[in-house]
Amino acid sequence: MNLWAQWRLEETLREIQQDAERGVKAEYTIRTLPNGDVEWRRSAGAEYGGGTLSDPRTDLMSKIMVDVATLDQKLFRSLEDAYDSLITMRHVRASLIQFVTGETEDDRMRLEGFPEYGLSELEGVRDDLNRLYRQCTGRPIDKADKRVRG
Repeated sequence: MNLWAQWRLEETLREIQQDAERGVKAEYTIRTLPNGDVEWRRSAGAEYGGGTLSDPRTDLMSKIMVDVATLDQKLFRSLEDAYDSLITMRHVRASLIQFVTGETEDDRMRLEGFPEYGLSELEGVRDDLNRLYRQCTGRPIDKADKRVRG
């Protein structure tokens, strides 16, 4: 799930960035669905897209952090790096939601430059998740693993 959330968030930021670079006047909306999921929508004339912006899952990681730290230092370092990356991802996601749903001109202005910042903040997330996954399973993450929970 965290890998899917990371991929979807990066794709969303890239869409906004590409719209700005091409001068596309797209409209972005975010709404919270009854089940608590956050849905992202983009419309530009007859063109539209979107998807769910999942919140990174850190609950299991935080529960086992102390135990892993006492049992395996190398695994703990990978777990801690992945956990920190997910916290960064959560911050980027929350900021994106704020800028899209905000009603002030400042929020709209911040959204224009935000993708570059957000993408730079997310650069190492996949690597950290992959390192932890490889250490736990002995193999790298592949496309079939996008639903991996963390």
